[in-house]
Amino acid sequence: MITIVGSSDLWPTPNIASAILTIMVSNEDSFGIRTKKSGEPSSMTEALVERIATKIGCTVHTWNGTATGSGQAFTRDVAMVHASSKVFAFFMDQDTEGGTGHVVACALREGIPVVAYGLDERGNVVEIGSDAGDPFLTQLEAAWS
Repeated sequence: MITIVGSSDLWPTPNIASAILTIMVSNEDSFGIRTKKSGEPSSMTEALVERIATKIGCTVHTWNGTATGSGQAFTRDVAMVHASSKVFAFFMDQDTEGGTGHVVACALREGIPVVAYGLDERGNVVEIGSDAGDPFLTQLEAAWS
């Protein structure tokens, strides 16, 4: 399973939709997204993953932790990462304090490949980091340790 996550403040632009579609058609695997307790996707980016998958016939697994309280999201993230072969993460900026940063940090600790994307000043999707050792992802992992 390939996990695709996105910051909650990231608006799903056509460029982001195109990047997600490219990821999905380039990988012969199922995809995983986070959901809230209500069952709704945790971010607009993950809602977009779900909608694109429906249109192109891909399988999407939703991960909603079984724990209660504030640890629910962290438990969910860890379980989802353990089932993942790769993580794609979309960030609004280089702020990694939210759940998307947590998913990436979990993947890096587990040695699961990560590709992180952000938006440039024109709204284009750009890679901002990939795999362990990258300065952006090293800083992110340290912040979550």
